[in-house]
Amino acid sequence: GRMYQYIGMFRVIGIVFSLIFGIIFLLLTFHDRCGIIYDIILTFKDVYNMKKFVIAPDSFKGSASATEICEIGKNAIKRIIPDAVISTLPIADGGEGTSDCFLAALGGERCEKVVAGPDFSKTNASYALIDNCAIIEIAAAAGLPLAGPSNNPGESTTYGVGELMCDAIERGAKKIILALGGSCTNDAACGIAAACGVRFFNDKGKEFIPTGATLKNIESIDVSDAKQRFCGIEIKAMCDIDN
Repeated sequence: GRMYQYIGMFRVIGIVFSLIFGIIFLLLTFHDRCGIIYDIILTFKDVYNMKKFVIAPDSFKGSASATEICEIGKNAIKRIIPDAVISTLPIADGGEGTSDCFLAALGGERCEKVVAGPDFSKTNASYALIDNCAIIEIAAAAGLPLAGPSNNPGESTTYGVGELMCDAIERGAKKIILALGGSCTNDAACGIAAACGVRFFNDKGKEFIPTGATLKNIESIDVSDAKQRFCGIEIKAMCDIDN
């Protein structure tokens, strides 16, 4: 009885090896016809043998920041390849997450402040301060994720962004990099200007904060306070398009 068990076991082993070698023979012999399958097998083999990975994503707008995606990807790879060497580099194009990318690459301080959101209600916002340079996103205080379903670009404002700029100057910033991506507003940065000290007046001499829908009501502008406040401050805009 035992002999028949051994014979049966050897038959199974023989069949398995025959199938394996048969498949390999077919793939090698008919590579032109089975090229896709062959390449897939080689690709998975190469991926399995890889030990070094670079994760460099942009953010998923309104869902996850580039930093969060890096962490998710790192954990996923580690589950499959525990000894993998992983480098993470969150990137951004000037929209939300830009200041986080600067901090991840260069270090620095994350500064937080409660400012006006796109609908003038209060919201928590932050920016990066690296030495005497502040990196501020328009999206931090006037971005699409803050707008909600009832967003009206004609009524929304960038005022909170100007508040962040003033806060950065009070903290000692001498240079401001303003990342322009991800805005839900259309006020021609008049909200920023108003928060920074620019005064806008209508035809009746009444001061107001213009939005996209009320830009036409600007009759005169007084920039004297803003010029004094921003004297000696370098401001650069970060934009990923030319037009």
